[in-house]
Amino acid sequence: MSFSAPELEAQLLDRFPEWLASLPSDTLLMAQELENVENSRALRVSLASGLNYLVKSLDLIDDGIESLGYLDDAMVLRLALKNALGGIPESLLGLRGDAALLVEFLGPLTGRFESFVAGLESLKVHGHSALELLEDDALLQAFLTEIREFAQLYEPPRFPRDPSLLVKTHAFLDAKLPR
Repeated sequence: MSFSAPELEAQLLDRFPEWLASLPSDTLLMAQELENVENSRALRVSLASGLNYLVKSLDLIDDGIESLGYLDDAMVLRLALKNALGGIPESLLGLRGDAALLVEFLGPLTGRFESFVAGLESLKVHGHSALELLEDDALLQAFLTEIREFAQLYEPPRFPRDPSLLVKTHAFLDAKLPR
């Protein structure tokens, strides 16, 4: 895949490192809204699904891959919010807005990625799905503790302004997303 629009390429090379750098604060915002029982159940399921992916050990892009590690996590969080039903709190509108750029980057992979994110609702991580986390307050609190620990320990990978990283990211996603 090549990015024919130079402005899209430049925007992605600016935004992806920002997404990686803001992953801890994005995660904490989502955890705070997940914990807020005044939010709709549908929104809380989307939040739990995205955050559950974050602590999953097998990712679309392995967290240890230099420069790209955790980029899929940042993408999943944004798509989880893009497709969330129910009112989105103002604190999360920026993340949801980022999904438009992500969709432009994904192009023909968008449908596969959105289907993947929708399927995360039933994905079991550490033995529990997002739905199960919402049904058991003790499980939810333990999960939120794990999320907060992740945010505290996370070190963002360096993402240089190298257009080949966009091609590599797209290729990883194309290879790993279910067809």
